[in-house]
Amino acid sequence: MRMVVNFYLRAVLRFHYDTLSAINLAIEDTLRGPTFFANHADMATRRQDLKALTVTEAWQKLDPSDPVPQARHGRLSRWRRALLLLTLNGHLLPFANGFGSTLVIEAAHRENWREVYGARQITYLNATRTTAYTVVRNRRRFWVESLRLVRNCLALRRGKAQLEAEWQGGYAGMTSEDFWRNKLSAFPMAGDTTSMGLDHVQGHGV
Repeated sequence: MRMVVNFYLRAVLRFHYDTLSAINLAIEDTLRGPTFFANHADMATRRQDLKALTVTEAWQKLDPSDPVPQARHGRLSRWRRALLLLTLNGHLLPFANGFGSTLVIEAAHRENWREVYGARQITYLNATRTTAYTVVRNRRRFWVESLRLVRNCLALRRGKAQLEAEWQGGYAGMTSEDFWRNKLSAFPMAGDTTSMGLDHVQGHGV
């Protein structure tokens, strides 16, 4: 669970609710067991789902005619950061959506949590400062995704033994060459002379 907590804090403190939603979706897929994975091995549906989830964390090109946003990082003292950590960067404070700083974080500082404390809105720049996305503290999304994560973690804990048995039982089959040949038959492997690749060659008299 330590890894889940780390991912959670990383997302929540930086207002990355899209990321938190994707984490929840991944746990829910795990709870569905290996049969779900076997039925969606190419993950085409999930890729579309994840694309649809990316509402606020989608990079947008900056207009070259506009000035590039100037970096503005949070500079709070250690004790203030500690207090804000207890509130998950303001999420646990009532009426917090209307308070806080407007920050602009450069690519090199994206993983530095200390620089986002006290923010209400954060704009993240890419390394070349040509694209950006802006996120805003949203307590409603915070509670929706946080409670969803709690439910998922409790379900994961309750079903841990059964899930481990199911996934371990299906591991050999789902990592076999035959499994992936069947799932990805539209894309024959290099050197495959038994699928449509051979049929295509023979059809041309080679």
